[in-house]
Amino acid sequence: MIVQSLFDGELTIHTTPGPKWVGMGKTTKYSIRDKVWFIDDTEQHAVPKDAKGQPSFPIMFNDGGDAKVNGSIDYELPLDTTNLLSLHARYRSQEALENSGIRPTIAKSVYVSGPLMSATESYAARKNDLLASITDQTLNGIYRTRSSEVRVRDDVTGSEKTLLKAEIVKATNGVASAVWDKAANTHTAAGTFGAVVQSETDLLNLADGVETNITLKQALRILLAVGYGKASGSGTNTIKFRDPADTVDRVTMNVDVSSNRVAVNHNA
Repeated sequence: MIVQSLFDGELTIHTTPGPKWVGMGKTTKYSIRDKVWFIDDTEQHAVPKDAKGQPSFPIMFNDGGDAKVNGSIDYELPLDTTNLLSLHARYRSQEALENSGIRPTIAKSVYVSGPLMSATESYAARKNDLLASITDQTLNGIYRTRSSEVRVRDDVTGSEKTLLKAEIVKATNGVASAVWDKAANTHTAAGTFGAVVQSETDLLNLADGVETNITLKQALRILLAVGYGKASGSGTNTIKFRDPADTVDRVTMNVDVSSNRVAVNHNA
């Protein structure tokens, strides 16, 4: 339970049982553990009364087949103050958490998982892969994929047909992967919903993020100096570029008589 003071707006979190002082403050209650259902209308009789009206998720496979994904997911909220306040600040209620946080995350995971296989594979040879893909993306972020056309034999007619098949793009070291990982986790990170795993500062200072011994922050400073900062030494064998604030020589180039660069140093 989270209590917001009527007088100064201060939030107080209670995670233990027993009577709590509320005063005239606003209270918001969260269940530590709960379940989100997603099930087709024709199967609503099989779920508890409070799960009615929670639709299933559509899925489209790479052979054009489509289906609906029915089921449920259990989730557990963190008990530490930092994560609880973060969730409350973003969603303000458990209903909003489920409808704006958890359900959209599952829907995206289902949407991306479908094109990774055919409809036949989804209920036969790769059934476990489908479930694993949805679960992994729900917990750890949406996959980055690429699509390509492939020729396959139709299981029913035996004739060949062209499919648009998606495949997962494997992660590589460097800033591109770091940026994608951050983007993929803006809506869901392992064990939480909505917490960003890696900060902007982490990305800017990622070791070897652009080239060996050059971070993204250093690269941007170098480009800004050369493209926007003051320059001196034109016509000599040493050319210098200042930072935009004109406080430091950000880039120093040594050139030969033909103005070809023979050495470049930076102070980024």
